[in-house]
Amino acid sequence: MIFHLFFADERNAEFLLSFLKSTIDLPEEDYGELEILDPLLLREYPGDKLGIIDVKLKTKSKKIIHIEIQLSVTPEFINRIVYYARALYERRDAEMFLRDAERRGKKQNQFEIAKNLLTMNLSTDQIVTATGLTREEVESIHR
Repeated sequence: MIFHLFFADERNAEFLLSFLKSTIDLPEEDYGELEILDPLLLREYPGDKLGIIDVKLKTKSKKIIHIEIQLSVTPEFINRIVYYARALYERRDAEMFLRDAERRGKKQNQFEIAKNLLTMNLSTDQIVTATGLTREEVESIHR
């Protein structure tokens, strides 16, 4: 808890940066833009535990860094690290799934608009400009 209170405080950013540089090998540019994230791993299902990571960061290249400090390695500590790692990966996968679904939805919307514009007899070039689709994508609608 003390580690979290000290290193997750923006006022101590220089100390956090020094700690990271001495313990984690990252590209130099990643150290220049660190974002301290919410350390809570909220319950998603009944029976889930509430997780509180000591420090959770995002680098400039979007890497998530999870720092957990323990004075001694115990079976409970190992279990906690595994639990936190699983939770972080699940959230990352869920975020990637949502971004992908959003992209697919946007593309589907572009195609629907293009179909409507084709029925209005607009040229392929006009539809490309209006929708952001490629010429090949617009021409594939004709087939």
